Amino acid sequence: MTPLWTLEVPEASPSLNRFANTRRPYAYQQVRNEWRGYLTSAWWEAKGQWPMLARLTPPRRARLTVTRFSPRTLDHDNLVGGLKPVIDGLRWLQLIHDDDADSLALDVKTEHAKHGKTRLVLEVWN
Repeated sequence: MTPLWTLEVPEASPSLNRFANTRRPYAYQQVRNEWRGYLTSAWWEAKGQWPMLARLTPPRRARLTVTRFSPRTLDHDNLVGGLKPVIDGLRWLQLIHDDDADSLALDVKTEHAKHGKTRLVLEVWN
């Protein structure tokens, strides 16, 4: 079985601590906007390879598999919480229907990568 689509972003997802434990105003909005840019670039690149993705409508119920490749591993709560701007970006691009429990099943994995080889791979399954 193949995923509906796959995106690869050349950045590791942020830690929840990057925007949750800071006193900087608008810290989350800055991270969210940064990830909207990363995801938009990855989506345009994917559409260039597979033009049929331009007509994609998000499934009502999807399974999102996220694999984070990074030299630094995160504990589970930082890993999952740090995906908030990524998932919000997917909703903003209308690649997923919603991020509630009835619409999205989330499967998160982390793998070790050498410095300079960090990336985030996102796959949506129907």
